[in-house]
This record gives sequence, C-alpha cells and structure tokens, in this order.
Amino acid sequence: MRRMIKQTLIPLVALFLMVLNASAQIELPEDKVSWKFSVEQNGCEATIIGKITCVEHWHIYAANLPGESFLIATAIEPEKSPNYDVLGKVIEPKPEFFHDEAADEDIYQHSGTFYLKRKIKVKSKKDFTLKGVFSFQTCDESHCLPPFDADFEV
Repeated sequence: MRRMIKQTLIPLVALFLMVLNASAQIELPEDKVSWKFSVEQNGCEATIIGKITCVEHWHIYAANLPGESFLIATAIEPEKSPNYDVLGKVIEPKPEFFHDEAADEDIYQHSGTFYLKRKIKVKSKKDFTLKGVFSFQTCDESHCLPPFDADFEV
C-alpha cells in the first residue's frame, strides 16, 4: 500500500511543480505595457489621449509605420458612433529608430512613458461614453509577445 502511494504521489507532485513553474514563466503583454485613456474637448473637437508606459527594456511599435513594414503598428480605434467622427491618424511623438540588420528592416518604436492621441469631431450635444480598442505588440531585445487588444472607455 505504501509503495503504491509513493508511486502515485511522487509523479503527481512532480507534475504539479512542473505546471506551477511553467505558469510562473508566462509573459503577458499587459504586464509589460500599461495605459490610461482620457479625453480633452475643445468646442466641437476632442482629443483621445492615451498615456502609455512600457516597462524597462520593452517597447511597442510606432502607430505610423512605412507601408512595406512587417511590424504590427500600434492603434487607437474608437468604436463607430453617431456621436462623433474620427479625424485622421494616431498622433504620436517622434519614434525611436534603428535598423535591424537581421531582418533588414527599419524599426520605429516607443519605450518608457509617452502619449498617443486621436482626434474626433463631436456631433452630439449630449454627454456620451467613448469606447474603443488600443492595439499593440510589445517586444524586448530578444522576443515579441503576441499582439494585444485592450478595450478602453472614457
């Protein structure tokens, strides 16, 4: 009986420890990038402002990339609404630039804390909630995490 318990219990404990160790190593995009959205209104125009912070050694790609780029561009996409029209592209600070020799690709990225903006033309005279999606891919020097979509509401 004792031998049977050992033969069953030891492999179960080993399996549990392996699963626990594997789950502790999972990297999630939301652990590497944080965001907070707000809106500033000036008459009929408003600006969606995203305060984005990447943890040290991590970055996200720029919103406005060259057309031939294989990189996944960062985006702020407001939901369609009769309350407003979306104006133009994402406004971003000048991205960091370097040439990746291995990929033979020009890389445009943001790191640290920075602000992304998107303008809208307000058509409603009443207050409303603006919903949207913040999309990005985060990478460090050695690898990238899967693309991530975060809902926001302001």
